[in-house]
Amino acid sequence: MKALFQKYRLLGLVLIFIISAIIMGQLYFTQEMLIEDMQAITELSVSNLEKDISQWIALNSKVIEDIALYVSFNADNDNGIDYYMKALLKANPSFASLYYGSSENKMINASGWKPPAGFDLTQRPWYQEAALQKQLIYTGVFLNASKDKWIVTIAMPVFGEDGTLAGVVGGDLDVNTVIRQIQGEAGRIGGYAFVLDSKGKLIRQGESEADLGNGLKALNVDFERIVGKKGLEKLNGPSFNGFFAYTPIRDTGWTLGNLVSLKAAYPHYKHMLMTSLILVAALAVVFMVFIRLQKKHFLSPLFQLESGINAINPEKDRTYRINLAPDAGLDTLAATINAMLDKVERQLDQLQRMDSQLKISEERWKFALEGSGAGVWDINFSTQEINYSDSYKQMLGYSANDHIDEFSKLFTLIHPDDAERVRAEVEKHFRKEIACYTTEHRVRCKDGSYKWILDRGKVMVWRDDGEPLRMVGTHSDIDERKKAEEEILYLSYHDKLTGLFNRAYFEAELKRLDDEGLLPISIIMGDLNGLKMANDVFGHATGDRLLKTMADIFVKAAEDKGSVSRIGGDEFAIILPSATVDFANAIVTKIKNACKNVAADIIQPSVALGVGVKEHPDQDVDMLYKQAENMMYNNKLVESQSTRSSIISSLRKTLEEKTHETEAHGQRLRSHAMAIGKIIGLHDNQLNELELLALLHDIGKIAIPDSILEKKGKLTEDEWVIMRKHCEIGYRIAVSTPELAMVANGILHHHERWDGGGYPQALKEKEIPLSSRIIAVADAFDAMTSDRPYHRAIPQEEAVKELERCAGTQFDPKIIEIFIDQVLQS
Repeated sequence: MKALFQKYRLLGLVLIFIISAIIMGQLYFTQEMLIEDMQAITELSVSNLEKDISQWIALNSKVIEDIALYVSFNADNDNGIDYYMKALLKANPSFASLYYGSSENKMINASGWKPPAGFDLTQRPWYQEAALQKQLIYTGVFLNASKDKWIVTIAMPVFGEDGTLAGVVGGDLDVNTVIRQIQGEAGRIGGYAFVLDSKGKLIRQGESEADLGNGLKALNVDFERIVGKKGLEKLNGPSFNGFFAYTPIRDTGWTLGNLVSLKAAYPHYKHMLMTSLILVAALAVVFMVFIRLQKKHFLSPLFQLESGINAINPEKDRTYRINLAPDAGLDTLAATINAMLDKVERQLDQLQRMDSQLKISEERWKFALEGSGAGVWDINFSTQEINYSDSYKQMLGYSANDHIDEFSKLFTLIHPDDAERVRAEVEKHFRKEIACYTTEHRVRCKDGSYKWILDRGKVMVWRDDGEPLRMVGTHSDIDERKKAEEEILYLSYHDKLTGLFNRAYFEAELKRLDDEGLLPISIIMGDLNGLKMANDVFGHATGDRLLKTMADIFVKAAEDKGSVSRIGGDEFAIILPSATVDFANAIVTKIKNACKNVAADIIQPSVALGVGVKEHPDQDVDMLYKQAENMMYNNKLVESQSTRSSIISSLRKTLEEKTHETEAHGQRLRSHAMAIGKIIGLHDNQLNELELLALLHDIGKIAIPDSILEKKGKLTEDEWVIMRKHCEIGYRIAVSTPELAMVANGILHHHERWDGGGYPQALKEKEIPLSSRIIAVADAFDAMTSDRPYHRAIPQEEAVKELERCAGTQFDPKIIEIFIDQVLQS
């Protein structure tokens, strides 16, 4: 029995060793699994936290960008800026304040804070850094101007049309707001997250420091070392045992850190270790007692227990527990093992819940991106799969069910002109030269058109060999913004009315050609004649048509040999690189011939021209401009008489075409008027004026619509109002032309009546100019005795009776007497 007992004792010791090894091995395996999980959770949590805070910062940054855009278009509207910022401050509680500071030290603060006397906002860190960087910036932590709150500031400069700094838009984020944004999610896994600014300074207040042993300072972490970097470190010390992960927050210069301690993440780990050691000791005692038992009471339960222990596999079946026979005598040991299994199950459940929370956080992140209007994409390089969110598809005109997820289409949707630029940015990111890539490019929509988008992407998982494994990103629709930028760029160098280049382009192009030395350089300058008359008399619509006609003439004459610009209200210029003076003069001849041959609207186009040529490098290009300008004005003076004569002839021709008044009518009217003038004793100058008035007294009718002039029936009251304006229009034409100024009053009053019932000023009797009274009689007689669109001619006898009837009411009775008794009789 003794030998058998020794065998049983040896067997018991062996069994104790085996079971202890199994328990400790299982404990070691569980420990390693927990540490690996905690390491992965720490790394994933800091990544997700970075996404959350980046999105949060991007949303707050969008507020500052919107205000800056609004201010750039409404720089002079302080009330509008204040109202707009107050509305955004109310809608974005993350901001403690929103404000705009101009370069003239004027502040508009939506929170109502008023700066103290002597306060210079241009010396504030946010103002100076934004002005220096010329882009959206994020400051480090500092006390606000009122000294009552620690803040970080997002700021963006605003530039005027001339490129100078107009001011800076800023928004203050309370440091506690930043901490609350990150600490809530980190706390769920027993971690403590914090943010460093670009200098390694903690973005938080001292009293809000978490109690990690003696605080963050007790960890002896060199924060400046980790600024702008990404990594994961294991920290072991008297005050902290766990993992430390950090990563840069894109676009800000800040760095996000997260500390997860083993104690906080797995509070039962130490207790589980002690329980396992106690369990091993208990097993030793139990086995020593069982050695002394008979074989039937010892070996069978022992094998049964061993079998139960070997069946433990939490990965496959967490609910498995050891069940022994009621009389086995190992109930306490089995219960202890089962208690350990209960704790393992709880730990695994906790890990599962943490995994679910991470998934929920990821879904929340995706939902936030979707809600902002951005499209989300996800690339798996190992499987060559690409997934686009529904909002991404909608952005490009696809439905949610449309399939555009093929990896081969990755670059085919990008506009060919943008593809290489985008590919270069992505490659720089793959080479880890940049933390993430951002590009603006065009993407093909479902209907074949292209849309501008803002594309941001970042590799989230790298393979061991440094190649990307998984990359995610967003697309934002910036099509309207790009179109507006193109429109602004076009208008900055083009004249809106004619479509020609403007003065800014003319000066820049002339300087460029001069710098490149493309000699000889010739310029042609032209001053349009008659524009003021067209605008003042016929309205700006007629003046605009005259400008467009002249612009077409200049473009056709220059062909593709030079650039045509409108450099002033009525001035045009052509720059001709590598062109001699003879070549320039040939184009001048083309312009003059085109002005003569083009179909006139109301006024025949004409222009005074001048030519300047730079033939030697030492000549000043400004003198070239002055040379052409002087020649143009000299030609304008020399040609002024012929130009005005041409305008008068053009107006007379237009009058004949609109009123169907023949040259014979003009000659009859001239003959009758001159006969009356000679009889009443007018001198030669007065007769000349009377002759000119007879020809042009109705010149104002060229601005009256044809529908009224050619109407055969009676005019309506509204039509008469328009018709009566021809006297005033004719007056303005005559006043604006020196050769016609002497007959301006005669034109204005030729429809006045002797009894004061005429228009436009209701003059009567001798208040009416004599020339107007003579023309009124002669014109009335010829109108009655000639065919007109609105009536047939009547016999001379009836016309005479009508004149006699109207003598003393409509007409001067003395002139009627002279006309009937002397002019008609002769």
